[in-house]
Amino acid sequence: MKWIEYKQQDGKRIPAWKRTLGVSEETGEVFVPAAMAGEQNVLLCAAYDGTAVASNHNHVYVPASWMSREFPDTKELCDIMVARAREALDTE
Repeated sequence: MKWIEYKQQDGKRIPAWKRTLGVSEETGEVFVPAAMAGEQNVLLCAAYDGTAVASNHNHVYVPASWMSREFPDTKELCDIMVARAREALDTE
């Protein structure tokens, strides 16, 4: 897993886990914080579905494609996060 941690914005105190995305080095899938839709609930649903999860900063991350499908309220934010992750990888 490759982790992308975005810099803290001036004047804001955002925890590192909220500013972090994971990208699977095997599949290219972008992983987003499960806490976007309630970490425990998302983790239980992911386990039930057999969906891969990752852990970083003591938080759970799930595939953005799965998150946006299972929790449609997160789709717009997931799409933005995937686009930003792709941009970050393209500039490396």
